[in-house]
Amino acid sequence: MRAHMLNNQKRLIEFENIIDNMFLRLQGISIPGKEDSGAVLGMEEKLQHCEQKLQFLKEQAAAQPEDSTDEQSETFAKVRNLLEERTAGEKQNLRISFEDEDATEDDTLGFEDEEHDYIPSREDVKKQGQQLIRMNTRRRKKK
Repeated sequence: MRAHMLNNQKRLIEFENIIDNMFLRLQGISIPGKEDSGAVLGMEEKLQHCEQKLQFLKEQAAAQPEDSTDEQSETFAKVRNLLEERTAGEKQNLRISFEDEDATEDDTLGFEDEEHDYIPSREDVKKQGQQLIRMNTRRRKKK
C-alpha cells in the first residue's frame, strides 16, 4: 500500500513538472484580446492557460496556407534544428531516423543468408566471457 502511494506521489510530481515546463514554454505566446495574468496559482489554472494558448496556435496553423509549411525552406530547417538541439537532452525525446524504402528492400533480399549464420549457444557465450575476463585480468597484472 505504501509503495503504491509513493509511486502515485512520484507520478504526481512528474506530471506537475511537465505542466510547469509546458506552461513556461508557452509563456511567450500572447493571445490577442486576452491579457496574461502573471498570478497563475494552481495546476488546473496552468492547464487551462496552456489549453487556451495551444488552441490559439492550432487555429493559427489551420489558417496558414499550405504553401507556407515548406519543409525545404531555410527557416524551417533552422527552427527544426533549434528545437531538436534543445530537446535532445531530455530522456523522453528520441530521434529515430528512417532509411529509404529502397534500402529496406535490399536488406530483405539478404535475409535468408542471415538465418544460416552461426548462433552461439549459452555455453559458448559463457566460455567467451570467461576468456575475456582472463585476458583482462592478465593485462592488469602485467601493468
